[in-house]
Amino acid sequence: MYAHDTETPEFHYFNSIPWCAQHLRGTNLVARPPSCRTVHPSGENSLFGRTLNTAGTISAMLEIFSNSSKGAADDGGEEEVKTSTGTGTGTGGLVGKVKWLLAIGEGVNGYPGTLHGGIVAAILDEVIGGLIPINRERRLIPEGNHFTAYLNTQYRRPVPTETRALLACARFVKVDLARGKFFAEATLEDAEGTVLASAEALFVRARGTKL
Repeated sequence: MYAHDTETPEFHYFNSIPWCAQHLRGTNLVARPPSCRTVHPSGENSLFGRTLNTAGTISAMLEIFSNSSKGAADDGGEEEVKTSTGTGTGTGGLVGKVKWLLAIGEGVNGYPGTLHGGIVAAILDEVIGGLIPINRERRLIPEGNHFTAYLNTQYRRPVPTETRALLACARFVKVDLARGKFFAEATLEDAEGTVLASAEALFVRARGTKL
């Protein structure tokens, strides 16, 4: 059973890659381009929606998460999120976990065949940030702008661009809804599941013009 549109070019691309297709199998999954691929009239999302949305940069992106009241996006098990008012699982509380499949091109190389470290950090930052609109559209997180307070990134291995796809995963670790604070972690992995880079982050909701 799919809760997503299987006719999109992004779905067809990643579904043609066996290891990526495995991440598209499951019950009550949503698979769609992430919100950062939509550029707003204000210019919001221009980085991933325009600058990094070319054949030579990041040509395809697909976010995958569970649309069920139970279960994480990867294995059907429950994904617990610690919050200031209790715990939630799936859409019964917060959607606590998301995956992104990304097609990376040589236009974002640092060294030959190797993804630039700044782009690695940007991907980890963005996949964590992607949890915000998923929950906001379900009215589980209040409206408002959210910003990265810190992003501690660990580069473990060179990230290859001479491959058809990479996997980014993010999850909330702790959420304080009252204060608008979201602690999270993310990884960037290859086809074998080797973690190439990881990050711990804090996102905060802006209050007026100040963080």
